[in-house]
Amino acid sequence: MTNFKYAKKDKLITSQVFTNMLKSAEKAWVKSLLVYLYLYGVRITEAIRINLEDLTIESFNNVEYLIANSPTLKNRKTHNRRIYMPMNTDYLPILLGYMDGHKGGRLWPYSRVWAWKHVTALNPEVSPHVFRHNRLTRFAQDEATAFQIQSFAGHSDLRPASSYIRTSGVITRKLVEGRKIR
Repeated sequence: MTNFKYAKKDKLITSQVFTNMLKSAEKAWVKSLLVYLYLYGVRITEAIRINLEDLTIESFNNVEYLIANSPTLKNRKTHNRRIYMPMNTDYLPILLGYMDGHKGGRLWPYSRVWAWKHVTALNPEVSPHVFRHNRLTRFAQDEATAFQIQSFAGHSDLRPASSYIRTSGVITRKLVEGRKIR
């Protein structure tokens, strides 16, 4: 069996591939987990630790956000980071609908292996980690700095964040366009 965590990192998830995965998912919890992984780019272990109470809706400058207070493991200690997602984001209504029907506690009370199995059953080429890689690479393509990517991803070091910038093609594009590299 292939270790999909590190397979095909250069291949990003298109909206068509993601939409097909959503259509193939029969269970509401799987659909909502897919949306959470796709939009927030968290590790599968971080996703399955999320409680309903960890997600809040707040407004800043007349824009509403669904904010995830996501636990991340750094140096064997759990830290929380806040990840903001505008409420008008595609696919977010699927997650919000699942949240509305949830009574509280963990949103996805399943093991990492069980959740991984259900995600890869929809498309063996797209593991939960590929969602994370996809989100961070897209963030780099939108010209986020290494520090912004590090903060978003919860990395304790800049090196992993810098690798997303290198593989995103942003530096090459800027050199071709004659723009300053920050």
